[in-house]
Amino acid sequence: MRWHRLINSKYPTIDIFDDIASPEAFDAIYAMQAKVNPRLRLLNTGEGAISTSEILIGAQQVHSAIAPFVHIPVTPSRFSTGGFGVLYGASTVHAGLDEVRHHIVKHLSQVNGFAFENIQLREYVFNYAAPLEDVTGVQEYHLPDDYSAPQAYGAIMWAATRDKVIKGLTKKDTVGVRYRSVRSANAECIALFSPKFIEDMKQSRHYDMNFNPKTKMLSPENEIKVA
Repeated sequence: MRWHRLINSKYPTIDIFDDIASPEAFDAIYAMQAKVNPRLRLLNTGEGAISTSEILIGAQQVHSAIAPFVHIPVTPSRFSTGGFGVLYGASTVHAGLDEVRHHIVKHLSQVNGFAFENIQLREYVFNYAAPLEDVTGVQEYHLPDDYSAPQAYGAIMWAATRDKVIKGLTKKDTVGVRYRSVRSANAECIALFSPKFIEDMKQSRHYDMNFNPKTKMLSPENEIKVA
């Protein structure tokens, strides 16, 4: 199954990681990038860090697979309080857009002082090659605005994943969850606590939408045709 992820295009890609063939070379390039990019969270250090062993060295779009784990957001998400990264994906691009749309409106509605905002998004599609914990039936994980229960569960999953990394992750390990999309009917989402088993990630379509601060609404998304 292909999963879809939408990223704000204001965050540039770091393609240099895609051409690295060895863990040693990755460590060296990563250390160099971290000196000039304060958004990077160093690997192997701190409670929210991941290990180099979780990164599929040499895979295409590896930078996109590891991005949420090394550019850890300070804002909470459904399965994280903000202390560690989680990679989210949706079963359809429309579900992914609905999920992103909700969070963009919520954030920009709290910002004052601008007349117009154009948001551009790029889509990534990928496969996931390991089991997922099915929590689609746990109602308290699907509340529209109360994330306390899934965040507590996410912290447990994160800690369990770190233990599995120490022992050596295999494709039999469950380091992600599958849940119902809260913003898009008849769709599902996944939350991954490690990039280890992400496969065949590719950049796909591009979209833009406009936010009107007076109405606090986003325009319908428009697909941008890239030559």
